[in-house]
Amino acid sequence: MKTRRILCYILIFLFCSIASAQNKGPSGIELCSEVHSFLKKNGFSPYSQSLVISGENTFPYNIIVTFPAEQNTSPENLLLVFFQEDVPDNKELIKQCLKEIREGKYPFTVTALFAYGEKQKFEKPDMIYGTRVYLESLNTNLSYSAVILDLKSEENEIETTASGLSSPPLLIKNSLNLYKNYGIGDKLPVFILSQSSSYKFISSPILGRFFDYEIPAIKLSLGAIPKEQKDKTACDVITDFVNLFSNITDNSWEHHFLIISLFGHYHLISERMILRIVTPTIFIWIIFIFLLIFVNRRLKKHTWYTVGDIWWSVPLTYVVLVVVFFISGYFYKNLFPHASYAGKIYGQLILQIIVSLFIILSMYLLILTRNFTFNERSIDYLLVISCFINQSIFILADISLSPIFIAICLLSLLALYVKNNYLHIAVFILMIAPLIPYCHRMITASNLRELSEFITRNPKVNIVIPFVLYPVYIVLFRIIASVRTNRQKIRFMAISTAIAFMLVSTALILLGVFRTSSLNKQQITQPDISISPLGNELIEISVNDNMIFEDTIRTLDINLKEKCILCDVLITTEYLNPVLYSDNDYSNPSLNTVRFRIPDYPPEKMTFSYGAAKTPCRITVSAVIEGTDDDNYYFISKSLAIGDI
Repeated sequence: MKTRRILCYILIFLFCSIASAQNKGPSGIELCSEVHSFLKKNGFSPYSQSLVISGENTFPYNIIVTFPAEQNTSPENLLLVFFQEDVPDNKELIKQCLKEIREGKYPFTVTALFAYGEKQKFEKPDMIYGTRVYLESLNTNLSYSAVILDLKSEENEIETTASGLSSPPLLIKNSLNLYKNYGIGDKLPVFILSQSSSYKFISSPILGRFFDYEIPAIKLSLGAIPKEQKDKTACDVITDFVNLFSNITDNSWEHHFLIISLFGHYHLISERMILRIVTPTIFIWIIFIFLLIFVNRRLKKHTWYTVGDIWWSVPLTYVVLVVVFFISGYFYKNLFPHASYAGKIYGQLILQIIVSLFIILSMYLLILTRNFTFNERSIDYLLVISCFINQSIFILADISLSPIFIAICLLSLLALYVKNNYLHIAVFILMIAPLIPYCHRMITASNLRELSEFITRNPKVNIVIPFVLYPVYIVLFRIIASVRTNRQKIRFMAISTAIAFMLVSTALILLGVFRTSSLNKQQITQPDISISPLGNELIEISVNDNMIFEDTIRTLDINLKEKCILCDVLITTEYLNPVLYSDNDYSNPSLNTVRFRIPDYPPEKMTFSYGAAKTPCRITVSAVIEGTDDDNYYFISKSLAIGDI
């Protein structure tokens, strides 16, 4: 039983999740000393913040530089968060940036935090992050906003969502315009909806730590700027961001908004503005529907006469879509269980759309060949009513979605007055157009593993997506009905429908193949961790007990003969808490287990002193060390039993 418990902890540590960071050059306390010396040498006044209560050990630490305001007339304080791992390769950039901020004389305090431990290759239980330590130390009576700066990222991008929240819209808009002005955003979105932040699969871990403390924050990645331009361009982006922040008069944190790119700039549609658009739009739409169906006698008679024979096709379309989505999704999961995350996302969605398109179009052909009591005008009226219902429900779900669905509603109204079938094909394409950037943004910004699990395991997906798409299918119904009216040939109608199905299916398959291949190439290869039998040789453990009054004071000395990335010290007993008190930070994963909190890249020699429970225990020291090749690592471990356990 005891052996199983130890093995369980080792396995948890071994199969830790792999992060995307890469550490080269100095690390640990050596990195902290270099960053501190660099800042001090260039005339700043850095001070350190311990990550843990370390006792006799010298662990890595955060470094902080503060630029106080001469006259603090702003209620806000701004945090600039740098990663210490980025400093050695970006010293000139950081030096120039901090000098300009110091000379800026802003009406608020600017604090530069050089956080340690944010770019970690691996994760383990009870991980230590510099930002979290700093946030825990903040005076919460003051108001803060933060910008996190990644100077060694692989892409220039902006992260805005975490924990079901989005960054303040003014911070997002200013950042997008800065990226656009300096030409560093190759993959900037066409628009940003606050509603996308509600998805758990779109979340930045570091932003989540700030949002947990109700601190508005945004993350700017600037690492992919060409080397010859990076120092000046990145410095200009950062200082311009601070200047724009100083001009913000309304610091309210809105949670419903739309940011859209028009005429080379990003524009904010605030929650208040959305309400001003939505309220009269819905009111006018209700009046129009009321006049269409209940008031105007000619329209009333014509509408009910034409719709009465075909109204059931709308709920039938939705029900068939839901059933097909459930069945085809189930088959895809079982046929391709080992597909990549991108393959699961695009593969399942495209299969569901193609199969549903085939069945729905076949159903429409059957209706059109059996029922001649209606014409395409009937479907136009149904489309207007369906889009109004669709719009109203989604706006109630999240008001920031209203611009998309209002646009679709206006297109349905256009379809009511357009008689040319080619124009209806254009309406069909335009109704899909607002959904494309939304879906692209959602997939690009998401964690692919979490998104694939959401799509394949959440049954709500198979209910919501058909509800979004069924008006588009109704437009197809209208186009096919128009072919029947104009050509008076069932065979021509069937051939046209088959050609349309083949074109749409081919386009979807090609899109899926291209996007899946592109996303698979962007996935990070997990480093190879091998279990090394050299733990007994590479780890030295010694224990010394002293009695002070009636307490056993145990001193644990650890000597690692190789520089390690992560180190874990675990003490277990049969029943009791093994540590009564200590000068070192520790946590209790369970009642009979203690884990000492150790930052990544710890020193090779460590000492832990604690009041020990008078019971047998086992001390397990585990570590991950670098191998001889890149992305090759070894897991080593050694245990020491004290007493009969």
